[in-house]
Order: sequence, then C-alpha cells, then structure tokens
Amino acid sequence: MLWYTVNMDTLIPVEAAPAKTVAPKPEPIVTIERSQQTHTDWQTKENGKLEQLRLAKQANLPTDEYSKPIAKPEGAKKWEQLYTLLSKADKVCDQAYQDDKTKKFDTLLISLIADSPATPEKIIQADTVIENIVHERRDRKKAGDVLKKNPEALHLPATQGALRTVVSELTRSVDSLLDAAHAKPEDSLNPDELLKVATSETSPLEKDLKDQLQDTFDLVRGARAQQLVDSLEDPSISEPKAMLLKANHIGVISTITGVQLDVLSLKDALEQHRKLLKDREIINSDYIPGLSRANFGEALAALSKRTEDPAQKRHFEVLALGYATGIKFKPEKYEEKAGDVLMALLLDTNDPEAIVQTVITSGERAGDDILAKQVTRIVNDVIYYKEKNLGGIFDRQNRAALKVREERQNAAQAKTSEAEKAQVEQLSAQLKVAAEQQRIAAVPAPKPETPPVPQPAKKKGFLSKLGL
Repeated sequence: MLWYTVNMDTLIPVEAAPAKTVAPKPEPIVTIERSQQTHTDWQTKENGKLEQLRLAKQANLPTDEYSKPIAKPEGAKKWEQLYTLLSKADKVCDQAYQDDKTKKFDTLLISLIADSPATPEKIIQADTVIENIVHERRDRKKAGDVLKKNPEALHLPATQGALRTVVSELTRSVDSLLDAAHAKPEDSLNPDELLKVATSETSPLEKDLKDQLQDTFDLVRGARAQQLVDSLEDPSISEPKAMLLKANHIGVISTITGVQLDVLSLKDALEQHRKLLKDREIINSDYIPGLSRANFGEALAALSKRTEDPAQKRHFEVLALGYATGIKFKPEKYEEKAGDVLMALLLDTNDPEAIVQTVITSGERAGDDILAKQVTRIVNDVIYYKEKNLGGIFDRQNRAALKVREERQNAAQAKTSEAEKAQVEQLSAQLKVAAEQQRIAAVPAPKPETPPVPQPAKKKGFLSKLGL
C-alpha cells in the first residue's frame, strides 16, 4: 500500500511501514483454547438455567422450561476430556515427587519427550507436567526437556506461570543463583533448557516476561563463566591465579555466555576503564599486565559501558553482574574482586561527581527490578565485609567524586567572587561618573557681559584742543 505526504505542493509516494506480523497460534493451542471457551460458555448458560429453575420453584411457577439440560457442545466435551488428562498428569507428578511412585511418571515423561506430533492431548499434559515439576524446584532439567519437545506449551498460562516461578527462585538470593549456575547439565536444578526455549526467537511470550527470563539466563551464565575462569590454571607460571586469558579461553567463555567475545575488545575496554579510574584519581596507576583471570569480569563490565548496540549492551551488563555474583569467596592476591567488577559496571563515565554507593543504595528501593536487587545482594553477601574499610575501591571513588565536586564548587565560588568584584568596580566607576556629572551641573553658569555703549564722535574744533 502507498501513502502520500505533501512536500512542496507535490504528492510524493511513500512506502507504508509494514505491519508487525504475529505468528498464528499452533493448531493444538487453538483447539485447547476454543474447547475451553466453549465449555465456559456452556457452563454459564447451564448455571443461568439452574438459577431460573430455582427462582421458578420459589415463585411457584412452571418449571418445565428450565428442567431440561442444555445440550453439551462437542467443544465442551473435548475440554472435559482434556481436563481429565490434565488432572491425571498432575496426580502422577505428585505421586512421583511426594510418594516416590515414579513408574507412571517415567512412562508419561517418555511419551512427552518422544518425537511425536503435537496434539492437544500431548500439549495439555506437557503444560501440566512443566508447571508441577518446576514447583518447589522439583526438576527444572526434566521440565526443560519436556518444553524443548513441546514448545507450544509456551502459549498456555500454566507454563508461563512456571517460568515466572523460575525467575523468582533464581533471583531471590546469591546462593539460589549460584546453585543453578554450578549445577551440572544433568542435575535437576539446571535451568538451561527451560530458559533457552523460553527466550528463543520463536518464543511467543510477552516482552516483559521474555526480558525477565533473558536477564535471569544471563545472570546464570555470567556466574557460570566466572566458575570456568576461576578453574583455569597454568602450572608453567609462578602465579597460576594470574594467568593470561588467550583466544581459545575466550572462545569457550563465549560459548558459555551465548555472546561472542574477543580478546582485543575486552582488553581495549579494560584499558579505557583503568585510564578513567587513574584520571579520576581512584587508582594510582592504570597499568595492567593483560587480560587475565584477575580482571576478566572487570573487562566484561567495562565493555558493556562502551557498547553502542542496546541489546548487546544489556547482555554484557547482566553477564558481568552474574560474573560478580560468582565471586563469592574472599579473593586471594591474584584473584578478581567483585568490587572491581561493580565499579566498572556502575561508574558513570560521563559524570566524575557521580558516586557508585548512591547507585547501590537506590537499588535497594528498586522494587521488582531483578538487576538492581542483585547489585545490592552482591554488596551485602560478597564484598561488603571486605570493602567497608577506608582503603576499599568504593571509598576511594567516593572521595575522588567529592573532591571533584568540591573543586567545581570552589571554582564556581571564585568565579562568582570575581564577577561580584568586577560588578562592584563597574558600579563604583559609574557612581564616580554620575558624581562628576552632578558636580558640573551644580556650578552656576557665568553671566553674559554687557557690551559697551558706543559714544558719539566728538566734533573737531578749538574746544577739542582744550580737552572739551
């Protein structure tokens, strides 16, 4: 379709922006939702008829019209069949995890992860199983296996509720996040498959939920990357903890994080960040030996501050936050500090007066913001006990920011004083000029002299000789 805009009295055709296409719902989901709605509509009519029957009896009116049941539509019957399957699947899950009766559950699980066509019956059972075994952290791994084979369940509210539960459980504490990050692929607490399917490009979830799941997944993967980096050692050097990270290490880390990284970009971002810290007098030297175990998280956080693409920037930020979460135990001499990572992540590169502690404190009041709460948890659980002293990086940054603020205020005050002095001098000069003008105006003007009256010429004669 062509739309027209007026430009210099000339109609110019402009291509209309294509409407955002919404993928149609899978047929099994359409069947489930339609049958449920049909059953709801039928049940509403049936309830209304029963109420009329009650009122008729109460008023001693004929009841024949209201005594006959309303014919149940096929769609309503279909929903009752599906609901029966749903209830049985829910009971089988409870028996497996409460009474240790796993035979029926294993049979059900095999049927759901088989490479068979998606049917309403299969999807409704998958939806129920996912919700049940995610609850109380029963088995995220198996729930992920079921969702992988039945992604259509993402359209249904029970599965969506289960995913919100996963977000809540993983982000409620540092330990909960680390339990998931350190879980092996086959462990029941491993959430990878659930989160991977839910955040895929084809996922039909609403943006808000999908973003929460993506952030949660990146937190887990960041903490997992920290575990990998922490495990790297090089016996050939005197300080294995300080080993440099090479291209092959970064390749493995990229696989874990799901974001492509490279040594040059990370090192360049780290160098820029260290120079910034040096320029602001937060550290004494910006020297770094290279990208290593002792500064990878700091480099990742610094990279997030220097990335233009919003989606990539968000990935790097959350991965770095997850990485800082992973630095749980007191670091040794050549290990990385969580405080260094947070400083690179939270420092306002455009404002030398901004104080990082203020950002952390504001996070305590951020409500449901996953990332803001996680920053506070890291401070409380990981670094606070050793960064609280006056030599900590947050204290140095605080003093540096206050120094810049004081210098600015002093300069502004000096500038104000100079301006006031110049204004006083200008006013004084103006007063002098005005006084001089007033003095001159007060002096009386001299009277004009009277011109002499001309005398008539004397006649010449003998009298003139006598002076008369």
